[in-house]
Amino acid sequence: MKISSRIALALALSLSAGCAAPLPPADAASSPPVASPPADAKPSTPPANGTAASSQVQVLMTHALPEGPMTEGRVLVVDFPPGAENHAHHHEGAVFAYVLEGTVVSALGDEPEVRYTQGQTWYENPRQVHRVSKNGSATARARLLVVYLTQPGAPVLVVEP
Repeated sequence: MKISSRIALALALSLSAGCAAPLPPADAASSPPVASPPADAKPSTPPANGTAASSQVQVLMTHALPEGPMTEGRVLVVDFPPGAENHAHHHEGAVFAYVLEGTVVSALGDEPEVRYTQGQTWYENPRQVHRVSKNGSATARARLLVVYLTQPGAPVLVVEP
């Protein structure tokens, strides 16, 4: 199934923020993105007639996408058991990562290692080497929500030699 990158990203960010923001219709590729609420926004209170309050959207990250044929979006959950570590690898497409639980240690290219904890995000460029990817704890699991924008049929990751 082909979906626009805007819809895939909106879905993943809505899920990660724990809200149920409606997705734009499939033909809304040219419509503007949903704006985030002001910093001082407060949750709405239910109207007196008993109908439910509306949800709020919190934009966690925005990153321009490279030009190219990324026409498939995938929403993934990555589980890291305690002490788990991946081999160096890259992704053919763009990656947006959000830490759902625990601590993940990551290093991209020649950059230093960074410890990400629950609620933090990062972006990976297509084909950027992810040389460190591990759980930051030997006793607790870590989980990521990942939005992967790529070409149809591309593998999720390619292990570096």
